Amino acid sequence: MKAIFSLFTIFVLLSYQNKVYAQLKSKPLASVKKIKQDLILSEDQKSKLNKTFKQYKLINIKLNDLCQLAQRKRFDIPVSLSNDSEVWNMVISENELRSPEYKCEITTDSGRFEIPRDACGTFAGYVTSDDESWVRMNIRPHSFSSVIHLKSKTYYLEMLKNFIQEADENWIMMYTQEDLMSYHGSCGGGTMLQEVEQKIEQLKPKAMNKLNKKGELSNPEEEVKMTGKTQINANSLNYTEMMRTAQGTNCRKLEIVTESDYDNYNSSPIYRVTFSEMLDNLNNVEPLFLGQFGVKFVMRYQHEWTTSNDPYTLENVCSGYDRLAQFRDYW
Repeated sequence: MKAIFSLFTIFVLLSYQNKVYAQLKSKPLASVKKIKQDLILSEDQKSKLNKTFKQYKLINIKLNDLCQLAQRKRFDIPVSLSNDSEVWNMVISENELRSPEYKCEITTDSGRFEIPRDACGTFAGYVTSDDESWVRMNIRPHSFSSVIHLKSKTYYLEMLKNFIQEADENWIMMYTQEDLMSYHGSCGGGTMLQEVEQKIEQLKPKAMNKLNKKGELSNPEEEVKMTGKTQINANSLNYTEMMRTAQGTNCRKLEIVTESDYDNYNSSPIYRVTFSEMLDNLNNVEPLFLGQFGVKFVMRYQHEWTTSNDPYTLENVCSGYDRLAQFRDYW
């Protein structure tokens, strides 16, 4: 159980919405095409995937080429995806979640050390054929994931090796929520999420009342609705610039820090959540907050323990209470 799990459990279960505006002026520089799954999967591998998915599509990409293109061009990158009989032409640009003051540190047996800031690997965009579409894409060396919302349907893309460890990194799975097998299990998450939703409903009238008294929002519900139309869905250069700089007078910012314990650091690569993966998860989740509340994510600080001498223990981690109390006591 990772220290950051409770926070990301809430975030990752949410849906997404966003758009970056540009024009596709030339032939796509990177192409992703659907491949029949029978060509590369053994019967044992298919059986393993069938325990999680009702159905899925396999896509082959040239991840290294796409990564180099993204790091070189950075903005207004044309990408095409072939899905059965149709082709999705997309445009993506960097979506830098980290603030200018961002720091990334690890604590070892020898003390705490800062890690150099790496290149931006989080991107946002849209499908050119649909004004209501949005795309989030995470492109890094040896790592790829994406969420595409098109025609009121959300598609998830992630590396096949997340499910079949020996798979080549250029193989990508695409699926929808309806493609997943039903799974019944819990680690306190179901109850926790219900309690969070109930608490939100309890606090909403009080929060709205306070905003009205201060005169900040004369009609909060209407303003949120308007912001979703004019700030998020309008094809404006002002919005594009706001996305690139994380600035804007009408943009609320949610500043975030992450903490990761030694058990996460010491776990196998399949289960470990890295700093980059945390940013990727937030990149996929941010559209919900932008679209509904005009909230932009800003990552300020990330920290991980690479020594077993950390302040966290594994007792009662499913309840989340002891781990959060330990986090509070240390920081």
